[in-house]
Amino acid sequence: MKYHVLPARRAIFTLIGILLFVFSWASPPQRQVQASLLAGQLTEEEDGMHLKFLPAQMRQLCKGDSTTFTLWSYYYESPVDPNRPIVPSEPPAGPPSLAPLVRYVEISALNGQVSPSRVLLTSPSQYMRFTYTAAGEGQDTITAVIDDGSASVEKRISVLPTCEYDISFLELSSQTIDTGGFYVTFKGDGEFFVNRTSESVGELAGNGQDDLAWLMWAFAPGAFSCTMDKITANSTFEVEGMLNAEPYNFLHVNLRFAPVVLPGTMVWHCNGVGIGAMDLSVPIGDTTTDPDTMDMVGLTFPLQGGVEEFEVPNGYGYVVVTRR
Repeated sequence: MKYHVLPARRAIFTLIGILLFVFSWASPPQRQVQASLLAGQLTEEEDGMHLKFLPAQMRQLCKGDSTTFTLWSYYYESPVDPNRPIVPSEPPAGPPSLAPLVRYVEISALNGQVSPSRVLLTSPSQYMRFTYTAAGEGQDTITAVIDDGSASVEKRISVLPTCEYDISFLELSSQTIDTGGFYVTFKGDGEFFVNRTSESVGELAGNGQDDLAWLMWAFAPGAFSCTMDKITANSTFEVEGMLNAEPYNFLHVNLRFAPVVLPGTMVWHCNGVGIGAMDLSVPIGDTTTDPDTMDMVGLTFPLQGGVEEFEVPNGYGYVVVTRR
């Protein structure tokens, strides 16, 4: 469980801007990096057939999810060195083995299901797509192999039992001075799910209901004491954010609140020396909260959920995320 002060939104954007500026000067051009990586991969490859999963594909799934993966099969032959001397080779002991005229890529998963599970190879370089459906939680492995054994590849996948979560929060703020004080509670409950709409991250989407309660009191020792009826109001909030892809696997949660409209009358019950008990209705006009000052942003939770604590003026608060 963590304890910290939620950063202001402006500070977050400023920090992001500074990091992006630093990275733009410190990082080499992306195109050069990709070219050097590709060149390094090719120089390390052996002659013959190869199988690869295309990169940047979503690896975080939930039980029952289906997603599409792409395989690339290709033939690689290292370039001939013109300066290498020609050395006579030994004649084969028997007739050479011929490659099969028809070859397939066999695709399987330890726990999940794949479709299609067999793809015909029709060219030296070929892309093939298949659908994977997660059947159980935990680690799963997808294996693709050319049926003559010339190449194979594996892909590990982490499958969550569910991508649905409950979320609740509570803020408490109070203050007492010589002439009175106040007590404010702001709480809410909602739900959200991971909408796996991208190959690298999952978007969070959800909503909930919130309630605000406000209580005040005032007194002068030996003269009077007054207590205000509790003012209550409610509204709604939206859950947004994202789930990072492996290896980080954290939920980044933001709560965006709709305005809360407080009733326009304060009702006081007073008791004074020499005047007895009396009730007062004090009109104050409808008051609407500013959503920008109420939003909770920058919350971070592990995949299984957790508790995030933070400070508010004259009080504290916490948010609880629970995986179903």
